Amino acid sequence: MFNRSIAAGDSSEARFALAMSYFNLGSYDAAIANCHHAIENAEDFAPAYLLMGRTYAKLSKTPQAISALRRAVALNPGCEQCSFHLALSLLEDGEETDAIALFRKVIRINPQNASAHYQLGKELAKQKKNSEATHELESAIALEPKFDRAYYQLGRIYLETGDKKRRSATSTGRRS
Repeated sequence: MFNRSIAAGDSSEARFALAMSYFNLGSYDAAIANCHHAIENAEDFAPAYLLMGRTYAKLSKTPQAISALRRAVALNPGCEQCSFHLALSLLEDGEETDAIALFRKVIRINPQNASAHYQLGKELAKQKKNSEATHELESAIALEPKFDRAYYQLGRIYLETGDKKRRSATSTGRRS
C-alpha cells in the first residue's frame, strides 16, 4: 500500500510511514533508506530525522544517530522524544554533560517522563550527586511504581551512602 502511494506521488509522509514500518519490522537499512527519501522531498521533516537517529542508534552507529537527532532537535526544539533520544546517543558517545542538560530539558517539556527522570538520576549518581540523583530516581518511581531499574539505582545510592533504613525499604519495594 505504501509503495503504491509512493509510486503515485512520492510523498514524504508515505516514505516516512514506510520507514516506520521497516523500523518496526527490524529492517533498519530499509528504514534509513526511506527516511533519506522522505528528507529528500522535505528536508525540514523532523520526524524522519528522529526515526533515522533512532534507527542508527539501533545499529550502534552513534555518530550518525547523533547527527540525525541533532537535526531533529534543531527543526523541532520542543520535541520531547527528539531530545530524549539525542541524550541517550550522547551518553553512548561519552558526552554526559550534554546528555544531562538534555534530560533536564525533557523533564521541563514533560515532567511525567519517568524514563528521563531515571536516566538523569542514574547519570547524577555516577557523578556522586547523590541528593539530586535520589530526587530524580524517586520521581521516576513515583511516576512508575514498578520501575525496577530505578529501585536498583536508588538502592545503590543508599548502599553507597550507608543509608540502611532507606536501602531496606528500597529492597522490599517500599518507599520511606
